[in-house]
Amino acid sequence: MKGLSKGFVADLFYAWFATSPGLTATILGKVYRKPSIVVAGGFDVCKQEDIKYGLRLNNPEKVKYVKYTLRNASRVIAVSNHVADMINKLEPNSKVEVIYNGIDTAKFTPSQTPKKNIIVSVGAISKNNLLKKGFITIVKAMPAVMKHYKEIKLLIVGEKRMVTQYYLKRFKNYVLRIMLFSQVLLMKIH
Repeated sequence: MKGLSKGFVADLFYAWFATSPGLTATILGKVYRKPSIVVAGGFDVCKQEDIKYGLRLNNPEKVKYVKYTLRNASRVIAVSNHVADMINKLEPNSKVEVIYNGIDTAKFTPSQTPKKNIIVSVGAISKNNLLKKGFITIVKAMPAVMKHYKEIKLLIVGEKRMVTQYYLKRFKNYVLRIMLFSQVLLMKIH
């Protein structure tokens, strides 16, 4: 294969998402006769029409590559039972297994420093994310949450290049209008 050094050896090909990364891992696995494992994370296999979420709605011509990946990967890991159900609907012949994201609590334990009540949501403020990521819903829920957790903050972290200025301004105005400006924090990463 062009681009791989002579004598290239791998025991396994692993990729997140059944789109081009997973397709590449699956093809390399076949070429080198090694196992391939693909993690399906959601957008690549799910379909939710009410919020226009999923590759099948947004880029249907790429679905044939996702189906190939799901059918031919040695193993497909779904991050939830819902994602596994979507995989089985899309490609019933996939070898899917559910493994939830998690941590090893023997290695990672909570800090002994005083806790702060912070809700963190990741995603840039854009037209699509306001609904898909539920930013408006969580801001609307903040007054009810604050009844139980007085000092709670909502931190929304998103890529600066993905922020839509028009929707950012509207979102900030909404937060100001419902008087949550000190509880809702926006952080842009570059």
